[in-house]
Amino acid sequence: MSSSVTILENQFNDTAEDAEALPKYKRSVGKVFEYLQEYPLTTFTNSNMHIYLFIFLTIKSVTCFNLTDSSLEQIYMFTNQQRGSDNEVISKILCSKFRNSCPYFDQFTPLTIPDLINLRLLGNFLNSTYDLKMPPLRSQTIRIYHSKNENFNISAYKIFSQIYGNQTRKLKETLFFKNLEFPVGSLEYKVMDCYINIKLESENYLRLNLEKQEFLRNVSIESGQNFLDYLNFSMFSNQILNRKCFNKTLPTWAENNLQEVLSGQTYYFKFFFGDRNIAKILSGNLFEHMLQRLRDFRSETVIYLTDDARLCSLLTSLESPCNFKPEIGSSLIFEIRKSARKRFVRVLFLNITENFELKTKEIQFRGCDQFCPLSIFLQAIDKTTGFDPEFEFMIIKKPTTLDHYLSVSQKVFGLLFLSAMIVILILQFMETVFFYFIFVK
Repeated sequence: MSSSVTILENQFNDTAEDAEALPKYKRSVGKVFEYLQEYPLTTFTNSNMHIYLFIFLTIKSVTCFNLTDSSLEQIYMFTNQQRGSDNEVISKILCSKFRNSCPYFDQFTPLTIPDLINLRLLGNFLNSTYDLKMPPLRSQTIRIYHSKNENFNISAYKIFSQIYGNQTRKLKETLFFKNLEFPVGSLEYKVMDCYINIKLESENYLRLNLEKQEFLRNVSIESGQNFLDYLNFSMFSNQILNRKCFNKTLPTWAENNLQEVLSGQTYYFKFFFGDRNIAKILSGNLFEHMLQRLRDFRSETVIYLTDDARLCSLLTSLESPCNFKPEIGSSLIFEIRKSARKRFVRVLFLNITENFELKTKEIQFRGCDQFCPLSIFLQAIDKTTGFDPEFEFMIIKKPTTLDHYLSVSQKVFGLLFLSAMIVILILQFMETVFFYFIFVK
């Protein structure tokens, strides 16, 4: 077994409960980190960058709770787990809107097969293995979901052709493309790895003007961090700003350069989430999960709340009645309602702006006023992303008990009516034959 699993095993010896959970933890996390060590993002000048990326893409949270006096049965919240304080604000708004008690928090990534992971041990492993200067992760459980082979068995050529169009032919001839292999369950991550490498090299994201270069040199000395490029600084800015979610103070150097730190976080969001190509690669899981869940809901309304900012850029390009332009980093709300046999969707967004100096938060709640047919919305998603969410199959509503009895009774009535019509036709035919033989002959 690799050193990563050995470290995890040593950390699991703390308690009997941890030791009992070790087999599952080994299977799920050990393979993930073995993969990370084998395929680092080599283009990044800082060797830890692929771990930050992995954390952001993999660890999300969902809030589920039952409503007592509303037709809404469950609320699912997909979000970056570090934005805890924003989650609480958003949850209070939703609870107030639907007159419900506080939600129950549960952490997971919306794919398929769950395994349990302790966040404290995950944080310890990341810090000890990669020497990350991360805020402590709360000791709670997350569910990491692995993808199924049949869902993610997509060729590299198909994905990159959606991004680069005709230029993919040139890529296909290169040694880089010929050596591309996607391990099962790591497709999106591997594509992100390749795409970000190409993006950094082709669009010169690491080039800075003289003013930015001077700032990086000065802030590196002041903070004691070696910021080799602005993307590295922007990721670190986002990390320390997330400390506010844990009610931690900013470092002195960050307080002194607060505007630059905030600008760095904006750059970070635009680099990863303002890119529609990244949205094309990574947004499919959320919608696939949403549509699968729709078959299991019996309530008239389902709400998905997500701050997956990649979707912000994706949704601006939709050609559908529910089109709007959310700001990068907004929290998106998908409100799905049922009417007869059709479903409709409305997309809203919450944009929470935090003023660190005044310690205040401004919450803006905007979006579509009208619902549009869910099938049209999904067709627009399919057209934009290149993914096929199989919406015709997934929109089929799982019948409630009443619907089941109604459908059965309708079938029985239909069969009886058809049988009666057949009997009538047979009798009419026999009557015609009888009169023919009596009167004609």
